[in-house]
Amino acid sequence: MLLGRDGATFFGNDAYYHVRRIWYSVVHFPEVLQRDPYMNFPEGGQPIWTPTFDWLVAAGVRLGLGLPEQEAMEAWIIWIPPVLGALTVVALYFLALRYFSR
Repeated sequence: MLLGRDGATFFGNDAYYHVRRIWYSVVHFPEVLQRDPYMNFPEGGQPIWTPTFDWLVAAGVRLGLGLPEQEAMEAWIIWIPPVLGALTVVALYFLALRYFSR
């Protein structure tokens, strides 16, 4: 993921699909994308994974930014994976300190 002058650039198909599901949930909050017309085109399809992560991110966007433009939302959500990764390291440090320290 890159954040440049032209906006956010995501790598891989999954990242773009998560952005699509998050944006749908931001605009239609609290709904989630249950049937996607872009999957299994032209019939459409149902996503096979749960929308929990995307819905929680959309809820955070709505609480923090209201109903932003899509570019503003992308600039905000691009920070979520590195922040979650850093918080995971901190949590694992304290768990290891508690259970494996002498």
